[in-house]
Amino acid sequence: MNDLGKRFLWGVSTSGHQIEGNNVFSDWYEWERKGNILDGQTSKTACDSWNRTERDIQALRDLGVNSYSFSIEWARVEPRQHRFDSRVLETYRSLTEQLLRERILPIVTLHSFVNPKWFSDLGGWEKEDCLGYFRRYVENVVDSMGDLVKMWITISEPNTYVEKSYIEGKWPPGIQDRRRACKAAKHLVLAHSEAYKTIKGRFPKAMVGLTQGIIDYCPSRRSNPLDRLAARSAVSSRNYALLDALSSGILRPPLGSGEKRQEIEGAIDYVGVNYRGSEFVKHGPAGSRVVSCSSEKTSGDLLTYARSLRRIIKGIEKRYGLPIMFITEGNQAGEALEGEHYIDTVVDSLNEASRAGATIAGYLYRPLMDCFHWEHGYSMRIGLFETDFETLELRPRNTAQKLREIIRKHNRHYLLSTE
Repeated sequence: MNDLGKRFLWGVSTSGHQIEGNNVFSDWYEWERKGNILDGQTSKTACDSWNRTERDIQALRDLGVNSYSFSIEWARVEPRQHRFDSRVLETYRSLTEQLLRERILPIVTLHSFVNPKWFSDLGGWEKEDCLGYFRRYVENVVDSMGDLVKMWITISEPNTYVEKSYIEGKWPPGIQDRRRACKAAKHLVLAHSEAYKTIKGRFPKAMVGLTQGIIDYCPSRRSNPLDRLAARSAVSSRNYALLDALSSGILRPPLGSGEKRQEIEGAIDYVGVNYRGSEFVKHGPAGSRVVSCSSEKTSGDLLTYARSLRRIIKGIEKRYGLPIMFITEGNQAGEALEGEHYIDTVVDSLNEASRAGATIAGYLYRPLMDCFHWEHGYSMRIGLFETDFETLELRPRNTAQKLREIIRKHNRHYLLSTE
């Protein structure tokens, strides 16, 4: 337990639109109203976290975490173009102040899949104007609460956002066009670097990064060289293209044609890894494609999951040499066991990676509570806390108890070492 270090960040993660409710000026609200969600559901009041801050903070107290990752909703901050709502910014600042009083480090995300509707109506991330709009929003947030925040996530999983919104068409704006997807992805890289410069210009000691949805792509037939090539291609284009651009400053395909952009080089202080397990890739007539997922919910698959997880950490450490903030979701391996063995597996793997020399900054479990889960609506009950959507009360699951136990043992070790 002690390999992860005394300053290790044990935390949980949420996304504003999924838990706050009534984010009515967003593109997602419009998308939901058009019937694009499972069973016609909408975020409605979601978990009503906008009005139930004390309930959520009590859940954090119960877990014993020392960090909490939450997102600012751009559509609340700037519901109409050029109109910033100071009361919303004050509410987010108040939440941040409350966390600090509880000795919980706020980790603030500036963009988590959701845009203001006015922004989407103007072309969203496909238009170059998006950079100026996003920069202005970031400036307002940072000026409002930057003195309280030491760790920022500029954009949550830009690769997942592009895949879902511009290739699969399952999220707004519902596009299926790889050319337009590449344009949006390029602009997200540039938007991150703009946000990085904005934050560091005002608060040079802040830690600024982003998160990537990372999948361990494996060849479906290991003996087939084309499957192995397809797996390597998927890893490079889906997992690492954006991070490689920030490391080298070069926009290689699918982000660009190899042009150097000095302003993005080195614009990252840590790598956020939203680990999503492993998938098999087979080479087909149309190139590489994902054909199946390996994470069946059995104890044997937890062993596969652990090997895959360690391989990913080793690869990122070798490739970038940056601290890693590790994030996992409750719908991964071990769900059938209510996640207790799954959490043990993740923490054991992080300890092993730390012993091998990787710098693991923290582990965030997502989500804190059952919530509105994008196109799946409320069907995915994977929170550490079960949400009663009638009373909006939270009840801890076994996973919450397991995480609390791990944190207590870790912190107790360091308390004893100084007695």
